[in-house]
Amino acid sequence: WQIWPDALLAPEELAQAAPVDTYIGQHLTLRAYHADGSPYGAATWRVRLRTDRPVTVSMLVPEAYCASAVYVDGTPLGGTGSVSPYLPRVLDGVYAFTVDGDAEVVIQTANFTHYSSGLIFPPVLGSPTAVGRYIALRMALYGLLCFTALALALFSLVVWLSPKARDPLYLWFGVLCLAFALRSCYPFFRAAGVPLVRPLYAMEDLGAFLILYCAGRMV
Repeated sequence: WQIWPDALLAPEELAQAAPVDTYIGQHLTLRAYHADGSPYGAATWRVRLRTDRPVTVSMLVPEAYCASAVYVDGTPLGGTGSVSPYLPRVLDGVYAFTVDGDAEVVIQTANFTHYSSGLIFPPVLGSPTAVGRYIALRMALYGLLCFTALALALFSLVVWLSPKARDPLYLWFGVLCLAFALRSCYPFFRAAGVPLVRPLYAMEDLGAFLILYCAGRMV
C-alpha cells in the first residue's frame, strides 16, 4: 500500500505528491506523520492489483474510520459517511469490480472522531463467493460468541435470584457474560451501518471495562 497523509487526492491527482510506502496497521493513528503528534487527519491510500485474466473481485473494507470514499481505476464505487465535508459513519463496505490486467484501488479516509489512521484492518479481496463466505462465517462466529454469553448470563442471574443461592459470584459472572455479549456484538452494528458513531464506541468501551471490573470483583 501507499499513503498520502493529510491529503484527499482524487486518482488523477496522485502524481502531484510523493507517497509513503506502508502496510495496513503499521500506524494505528496518523501521529507518525504529524510534527505536533496529532492522531487525527485525512489520508489517501492506494494499492495496485494485477491479474493474468479478467476476474470479478469483491472487496470488503472493514471499519474505515470514520469516513471513506473508494475508487477503482478512477471510478467512484461508493464509501461510508463523507470525507469532505466530514461526516463520520463507520460501516463495513463491500465493493465489486472487474480486474483485467492492472487495476488501481484508491481509498480516501478522514477521521476527526477517534484515534485512527483511517485503515487499520486490511481489506479482504477475493471472488464474490469467497468474500460472501468469509462474511457469513465471521457473523456466525460472533453470533455464537454473543448468544452463548447471553445464555450464560441469563442462567447465572437466574441462579443468583434463587433464595438458596445468593452468592454474589453468580451476579458478577452474569454481568461479566452480559458485558462480553455487548462487546462481541459490534460486527452486527458495523454491518448495519448504524450512524451513532460515538455512542457505539462508548458502548464497546463500557463493555470492555465491565469485563475487567467484574473479573476483579469475582477474584
